Amino acid sequence: MRLSTWILTAALLFAFHSASAVPPKTDSCIKCHAGLDKKNAAIVAACEQDIHFQRGLSCADCHGGDPSKPDEDAMDPDLGFTGTPKRAEIPHFCSKCHSNPNYMRHFNPRINVDQEEKYATSHHGKLLAKGDPKVAMCTSCHGVHGILAVESTESPVHKSNIPATCNRCHGDKSYMASYGIPTNQYEEFSQSVHGVALLQKRTKGAPACNDCHGNHGASPPGVDDVAAVCILCHSFNGELFNKSPHKAAFAKAGFSQCAQCHNHHKIVHPTDEMLGVGKGAVCVECHAAGEQGYIAAARIKTLLDSLKVEQVDATSMLAEAKALDMDVVEGETAVEEIRENLIASRTAIHAFSDEHMAEVCQKGFDAASRADSIAKAAIFEFKFRRVGFGVATLILTGLALLLWLKIRQIEKRQRAARSKEKRN
Repeated sequence: MRLSTWILTAALLFAFHSASAVPPKTDSCIKCHAGLDKKNAAIVAACEQDIHFQRGLSCADCHGGDPSKPDEDAMDPDLGFTGTPKRAEIPHFCSKCHSNPNYMRHFNPRINVDQEEKYATSHHGKLLAKGDPKVAMCTSCHGVHGILAVESTESPVHKSNIPATCNRCHGDKSYMASYGIPTNQYEEFSQSVHGVALLQKRTKGAPACNDCHGNHGASPPGVDDVAAVCILCHSFNGELFNKSPHKAAFAKAGFSQCAQCHNHHKIVHPTDEMLGVGKGAVCVECHAAGEQGYIAAARIKTLLDSLKVEQVDATSMLAEAKALDMDVVEGETAVEEIRENLIASRTAIHAFSDEHMAEVCQKGFDAASRADSIAKAAIFEFKFRRVGFGVATLILTGLALLLWLKIRQIEKRQRAARSKEKRN
């Protein structure tokens, strides 16, 4: 950028910042526009909630001019007044401040100042550069007057509101008709495992549109980019897939890796029924009976089902032992290991190797065997104790009977001896 341009920009920013020092009560912009009509009054009212207004900025900081002067004198072009920017000018209009690190650090030292650069690389920015005025830009998402902080739950760019904000354009069939892209993304996303977590359960870590597509540099991921996006959260799954035979096969077929099995916007909660060769399995969409992949898919599902059966059996046996008031803490720990191994096994599926699956599942089978042994030992001990108690009871009863008979015998002898003494 030329030195003269830097000097002019600095002068304008200084003028804007100086203008913002005008108290609201004497700000001619606010006084005039509040009394013009309902629309302008609403704008002034909205500005009171605006994050810029709350940080001490006002109309002149964006639109220029001198709000200390009365009426239309405040809008003198010689005082830097620019008025309402054209739609195509908005990204640069906002970046006058948001791309200036020295200026922005006074408000938020950690805020990014490369939004305009990123926007230029986005699909929206590229279309705008070609002259398309319909594309989204700063005000499309953040609003115009009454811009709220991103952290505000009322902000259209708050994480939980982003899908609905994107849908304002992307869900409008007539508005999107000229672009030839689907308009059901929000509908599909709201039914997905991500959408349910974000929109219904309000899970903070659940992804919204911008987590996959980007914010200011938003672009639709290509076939090769999908896995790179998914791996940001599902890193271990991605590592396994990259080492699997599917990596090269998918690339050759032009498949979009993760999305090929899980979809993209409508990512349903994965189930075990997606595996194997049965009804509803996605494996059979590519692998026919008799193929190596078909055989491997069947074995992977069998291993997983077997481990689940082992978990149920071990849990049932331990419950039986615990109901007898036996100590089975170690067995419960083993069952927890089975549960954790099931999670690991479902992740291991992404290696698409029955041998790898068998290796991972073996730890679960070992834990199940240990839990089963502990449960059986506890039940045996209980039965042994009960039998032992019965035998001990019989022995004690027999001894008591013998003692009683002995006492009776002694008493009989004593009575006989006393009778003999009386006769003598």
